[in-house]
Amino acid sequence: MNFLPKIILTTVSLTIPLSSFAKNPDRLFYDAVRSEASGDFVSAIRSYEKAAQISHSANLHGNLANLYFKMEDYGRSILNYRKALFLDPSNRDFSANLAFASEIAGIETNNQLTNGYFGSGSHFFWAIFAPTIFWCGLLVFAFLFFRRWVFVRFPWLAILWIATCVFSIWAMKTSRANQFLLSREIIALADMTKDQNQSGEIALRRFAGANSSSNTTVKAGESLFLDENQDGTLKSHESQSGEHWYLLRTRDSRKKGWVVENEIGWIVRQPN
Repeated sequence: MNFLPKIILTTVSLTIPLSSFAKNPDRLFYDAVRSEASGDFVSAIRSYEKAAQISHSANLHGNLANLYFKMEDYGRSILNYRKALFLDPSNRDFSANLAFASEIAGIETNNQLTNGYFGSGSHFFWAIFAPTIFWCGLLVFAFLFFRRWVFVRFPWLAILWIATCVFSIWAMKTSRANQFLLSREIIALADMTKDQNQSGEIALRRFAGANSSSNTTVKAGESLFLDENQDGTLKSHESQSGEHWYLLRTRDSRKKGWVVENEIGWIVRQPN
């Protein structure tokens, strides 16, 4: 009897489940929880980061943010709180922790995008609400017209409908603009392995190169926004050493410059 096919099938049947189990985000998540409980924060962060490469959850990024905060890596802590809030916008604990981490890091929150009534997460609601109000209003006025109502006696009805339509269209456009901004928002991160970055300052350079002088600096954890070309592609540059550089600015455009890819963290969008 030829045992070779059986050996191959047995090997494949064993290795495939084991490899998939090793990459299971739930297993990595609980490995991180156990490491955190034992006080091994470095191993816990490593396991959480591996799990985040496979799948995302609000609890995962929330736990990761807590660990980075304990390690005093406030940039990555703020980044993961933002990711957690993107996945669970109504979580008050994440909001409070983000505000506290930003305060400790000395970050001005006026550059951060919030997910309120007109935030990026509300665009779907306003995109449905605005046309619904418009067409429902037209149907109501058509019905009243055929019923021969005298509109002069009810001017407030038309004024209320017009005002609601204008407001809902404005809210839809505002939330869409915030949605677009969120797709270009990144968080500045300090490379904690380098002595010159222990202060948490990230240089915004004049040109895309490590030897370029800086225009200004920002703190780790600050929100920055990527510049785009007219065709929607990011303004980026790849150096001869293979480093990827991106041109970005603060929300108010008071600070602008180039940063290397490992100095930024993406909240939603990933590099093209």
